[in-house]
Amino acid sequence: MEYHEKVMLLILGLVVVFGAYFLFFVPVQKGPQIKDALDRTELTSIVMKGLDFGTNLNRYEYVIAEKTDGFVTQYNMTKNGGDSSIEIKNALSQKKVYLFQNDTILCVDFEGKHACSSVKDNADLTNYIGSLQYRFFDAASASRNKEDYQFLIDKKYLTFQTQENTSIDGKACRLITYTIEFSNASINDAARFGIGASSPKRFDWRICVDEKGMFVLREFEYKFPADGKTHSYEAKTISLKIANDITITKPTSTGDQNAVDLLRDEKQSQADLVGCYQLKPSDKDTCLNTMAIQNANKDICALAGTKAQRCLVSLVPITKDPTICQIVQDAGYRDDCLIEVAGALKNQTYCSGIQNQSKTANCQKAALTQPQETVRTEPNRLIVTNATTNQTDINATVQMILEYVESRDANQSGGNNNGTATPQ
Repeated sequence: MEYHEKVMLLILGLVVVFGAYFLFFVPVQKGPQIKDALDRTELTSIVMKGLDFGTNLNRYEYVIAEKTDGFVTQYNMTKNGGDSSIEIKNALSQKKVYLFQNDTILCVDFEGKHACSSVKDNADLTNYIGSLQYRFFDAASASRNKEDYQFLIDKKYLTFQTQENTSIDGKACRLITYTIEFSNASINDAARFGIGASSPKRFDWRICVDEKGMFVLREFEYKFPADGKTHSYEAKTISLKIANDITITKPTSTGDQNAVDLLRDEKQSQADLVGCYQLKPSDKDTCLNTMAIQNANKDICALAGTKAQRCLVSLVPITKDPTICQIVQDAGYRDDCLIEVAGALKNQTYCSGIQNQSKTANCQKAALTQPQETVRTEPNRLIVTNATTNQTDINATVQMILEYVESRDANQSGGNNNGTATPQ
């Protein structure tokens, strides 16, 4: 299962991905602070309303964007009575799971390959499918989550901090902050929420709920004792459409390989991505640049921060894709990109787009020179070495995170993206 999916289930009662991808807080237009003393009964009621939201809906299209330590994944959920589907998009791949009443079908598009396979009763995917189902609105899950939430309040593990009226992406909502602290929890109470000796003990939450009770924003931070680093999760509601004309069509193309095998390959790449995001910023950018080139993936280049423009230019000799230059924003790098395109395609036409005329001669020369053959091997597991970070330690930390959230995942069933094993 994907790390960003797993971490979500870890704290929300969801289960998040192989790997993670490591946070930027949503910019908020702050309104006036509510100066009255915190009305905990009112705040509890608001959050409970959020947990209940959508449980009466049977036909809808719901889109959320999750960001785990900065790595963004979008989930497009469609429900039509007893049938549903969920599309998962990130920089590495596009997947779609069809949850029919009599079958479950997994489709994966990754590294230029496409596959669809029936995965009904596939034991290896039980947790993964469960994590996806958990994102749908579901009354039974909401009831369990509200019970857990009330338990945390009654035991004083959850403490409200602040509240204010605000607006996020043009959506008016009530912003509430609170802390869930398990440091002094009894063994039995901690076990109820999957908290062990190596688990995070403190979770700092921010949620924003609109007047209808829908979560506009959910985000939290936490630390694992083993690495001491701050990890983050964020979920934003993009859209919700309630309609009676929802249709879900069964896929007809199966591709040329088993979708489960392709999913495993994609997860391996996600694990590599996790390693990049565990590094300090400069090393992270270098790591993502390297991974983008290994995978010939311009979407990963977009994640590479200060290396993003150079990364895109480096892809041209590999992909021979002239459209890459259209997304290069820096004028100097765009000229270099056009030189690479002219050289890769042996076409001087691209030289006419160069702005710095001193580079035109080099472009024309590149278009005439016989290029060296670019050999691209199948991507291997990315190993990052630098003076400050040991990749073995990174992988060990990632594995610890995955094992922890995987154990949480096994206890989840049904579906409710509002759910919380460690409630919201």
